[in-house]
Amino acid sequence: MKRWTKGMLCLALCFALVISGTGCGKKTGSQDSEAAKQHVFRETVLELDLPLQDINSMFQAGGRIFVYGYVYPNSGGGIMPRAVYDLGAASGDIAVPETAAPDTDEGSSGETTETTESAGEESSAANETAAGEESPAADETAAGDEASQADTDVPADAPADTTMPALPGGDDSYQVEFVMCSFKPDGSDIKSFSFNMDGSSSFYNLTGDSEGNVYGVLSRYIEDNSDPENIEYKNELMLKQWDMDGNEGWSKDLAEEGMEYVGGMFCDSQNRLLITADQKILVYNTDGTPNTSVDLGEGKYINQIFTKQDGTILVSGWGESQFIQKLDLNTKSLTDSYTLPGSSFNYNISPGYGYDVFLRDSQAVYGYNFGEENINEIFNYVDSDLTGDNLNNLIGISETEMIGTRYDEESMKTVLVKYTKVDPSEIKDKTIITLGCTYVDYNVKRRIVSFNKASDLYRVRLTDYSSYNTEEDWQAGVNKLNTDIVSGNVPDILVLNSQLPVNSYVAKGLFEDLYPFIDKDPDLERADYLPNILEAFSVDGKLYQLVPSFGIQTAVAKTSDVGPEPGWTLQDLKALMATKPEGTEAFPSTLRETILYYAVGMAGDQFIDWSTGKCTFNSDSFKQLLEFANEFPKEYTEDMYGDDYWQGYDTMFRDGRAVAQITGLYDFNTYNSLKKATFGEDITLIGFPSDNKQGSAISADLSFAISSKSKNKDGAWEFLRYYLTDEYQDSISYNWPISLKRLEAMGEEAMQKPYYEDENGNKIEYDNTAYINGVEIIIDPMTREEVDVVINFIKSLDQVMNYDQQLLNIINEESAAYFEGQKSVNEVADIIQSRVQIYINENR
Repeated sequence: MKRWTKGMLCLALCFALVISGTGCGKKTGSQDSEAAKQHVFRETVLELDLPLQDINSMFQAGGRIFVYGYVYPNSGGGIMPRAVYDLGAASGDIAVPETAAPDTDEGSSGETTETTESAGEESSAANETAAGEESPAADETAAGDEASQADTDVPADAPADTTMPALPGGDDSYQVEFVMCSFKPDGSDIKSFSFNMDGSSSFYNLTGDSEGNVYGVLSRYIEDNSDPENIEYKNELMLKQWDMDGNEGWSKDLAEEGMEYVGGMFCDSQNRLLITADQKILVYNTDGTPNTSVDLGEGKYINQIFTKQDGTILVSGWGESQFIQKLDLNTKSLTDSYTLPGSSFNYNISPGYGYDVFLRDSQAVYGYNFGEENINEIFNYVDSDLTGDNLNNLIGISETEMIGTRYDEESMKTVLVKYTKVDPSEIKDKTIITLGCTYVDYNVKRRIVSFNKASDLYRVRLTDYSSYNTEEDWQAGVNKLNTDIVSGNVPDILVLNSQLPVNSYVAKGLFEDLYPFIDKDPDLERADYLPNILEAFSVDGKLYQLVPSFGIQTAVAKTSDVGPEPGWTLQDLKALMATKPEGTEAFPSTLRETILYYAVGMAGDQFIDWSTGKCTFNSDSFKQLLEFANEFPKEYTEDMYGDDYWQGYDTMFRDGRAVAQITGLYDFNTYNSLKKATFGEDITLIGFPSDNKQGSAISADLSFAISSKSKNKDGAWEFLRYYLTDEYQDSISYNWPISLKRLEAMGEEAMQKPYYEDENGNKIEYDNTAYINGVEIIIDPMTREEVDVVINFIKSLDQVMNYDQQLLNIINEESAAYFEGQKSVNEVADIIQSRVQIYINENR
């Protein structure tokens, strides 16, 4: 169970300083088996006898690893018994069930591998904070210990905040036990202490010094109700020190120092404790006496404090731009500036071992020394048969070993893990299949890991081109991929999306026809899949994209207004609007640019024929579309929609104050809710108005292609075929499957009441409900007739949603002159026609 307060989310984002992988020398295209062996680590779960129910976070100080967490009260009000991790010898020696490294002779399966990672965990910088990690060489801890940021699950009946348990305010009878443990990097010499905290307290930003002292901020919200008509809430912030026996050393009231919250804490190599918040840094000695303070002044805000290998203190933050500067405590100022290659948003930064810092992204861990041009890949997740997405903390303990924490889906706990570098000679040779994308989809990465473990012949290597993006150019990754493709350095498999010029790729013959692979596969039959979806992603009878699941973009209106059949023209809409009272909206709360977006995206085939390379943006139909779009506002204004408008928004379709809703249709429940709640009567999936009455479009959820230049097409298909199997198709519950069998099964499910199983395994049915202006509406299960309406509608679709941003840019840029009254609609249409025709010619 995961709950974040607003403040904690801000802290997590605040500490997510990251840098780019530009210049790191990552390969693309064909990669040999040796390259896949160089950055492989074996993961094992550390089974230490720690008196913890679950681990919240960890940090390193004084050559020791510190982990901590909480033991929560059970429903009866007592303290829950501590859960021990089945844990090794009482001596503290690590009991490690060895997990074979990827493709070693011992095999690729193991109980402690990351096959149990949670799909709900992500490796974005916002969910990772490495501030509590440390390089043993520097013997220090980074600011903003991950206690305050880590994504950590807790029991369902636990208090509100996972990383610092925000217990019910003022309830001193509600107790939670805080447990702190530490051990040497080899797992020996375990020490721990614990104490109870009252229900109004929370504890965060833990760190330690080389002498074994632990520091943390105890936050307590106090309700002052001495004046019942003016209740005040105060937040006490107490900085506390303990030794490893749990004896409290000293306390400081940070509120008296003008601090309303603490962004992070950090002990440097001289055991000075640095505390940050916005522009301010407070520095204390180990005995609690003030050392100094630094105020950066207006315009500079602190993200994180960390050190280089030589002990130099660095401050990262933002002002007019991102900055990293040396902190000089003697002069109380920031001095030397450090530059980082590329973007500051791609990587999480933390203290490194053997490097100034470790950098982590969704693909790997890298080492970086300030002043150098390149970053150095150390630990590749996918090559190690891991996704890395649940990795919260990571501490280097040697050149070949790291200790971290990650969420384990099977046990539903955060576990300690150790990563050990694998000698390349131990790893089997396999044929490498390269997969390129401009965004790492978690489920695709998870599938890669599963495939690599199971295959004796092939190994898929991932290249995420978004790592080339910079702050100045967020399209750098897409451009790099396009450059690679044009130069012939094409990944074997491409994950396609709206950023890529797919029509251009197809026209240039860059993709392989997938029909022969399906036809030769003994377990697959074309007849088992929606033929119109296969056809929609085919050109001249050849299937160039594999789309295993999809959504639908359409417009919905009352059947009583538009009739039962899908499809209408702009003239039909205008005629309907003429019969409506003044003030009735066609598409409520929609801007002019949005109308053009949906017109091109959902009905763009009426203006472009990619097969012939012809376009008709100077047609009467497009001119009428521009005139229609001009009826919508350019932007929202404060007086456009008052409180009355939004208070009645839920009923505007029921009441007839709005005609149609542009919406995504992703499952049967979406249709059922639109009919029985939003509109309250029969509806028609009418689509966006267009001359050809084809205003609904298929939106690919996932889309894959195999390069026609691939030397490993059979291996690429071996990976992709999984997405057509029953195993994958039957797992789809949101978005539409391409499998006819699964689609029908989803329809059957929609005709049943939803249910859950109680503790005895009994099915307990319940009603789906919606609230319209505060009134509960029961949504009955669908009828067979309703299910058939949706299935027949799905089978009628043959147009793909067009997300071509360059095309939209042309239309938006040129149509602005018409909307501003500077040019006529005819002039603008002619200009758009000319520019789009050139664009099409250049991309065929």
